[in-house]
Amino acid sequence: MGKYIYEDVKDFNLDHIFDCGQCFRWSRQEDGSYTGTAMGKAVNMSLKSVSEGQRLDLVVDNCTEDDFKQIWGGYLDLDRDYGYIKRTLTESDQVMAKAVEGGQGIRILRQELWETMISFIISQNNNIPRIKGCIEKLTQLFGEPAGEYGGREYFNIPSPEVMAGLSAEDLAPCRLGYRAPYLVETARQVMEKG
Repeated sequence: MGKYIYEDVKDFNLDHIFDCGQCFRWSRQEDGSYTGTAMGKAVNMSLKSVSEGQRLDLVVDNCTEDDFKQIWGGYLDLDRDYGYIKRTLTESDQVMAKAVEGGQGIRILRQELWETMISFIISQNNNIPRIKGCIEKLTQLFGEPAGEYGGREYFNIPSPEVMAGLSAEDLAPCRLGYRAPYLVETARQVMEKG
């Protein structure tokens, strides 16, 4: 699989997006890129400065043009004008202006609802490195393969069907603590009520 380049990306900073605590499946690489998985696909994302820094391109490795159009463009919320939002929020609010300045490249990811629910439960009274570790172990033990990148295999969040069939004891190797029964119960409710 090749690379897809989204040219002239605006209001976009990989560190702000993937290390702000809204998602936990992305890891920063030594070169500043991020490798992770979402929507059943594993990719690497990096930014490339073009035309002496006048333009920034998003490079998505292990991605086809169709994958980008069907998955990553929407996931990264690239159709929304964050510049306009930031200008509107900061016009008459100095506190908001300072907040926007500190996180100028954040985009609100359009994550899958199930992954968001699982991540939220695991995040309770927890820190980001530990949350990432718990989710990683959960996906390795119970998730379906999501693909490979850089010689490493990535896995999906276990489906509600799989999670509903587990017990808190089954989840013990994931080191979820008191959160384990909540994950199982949530999966059972999703299966029962949709």
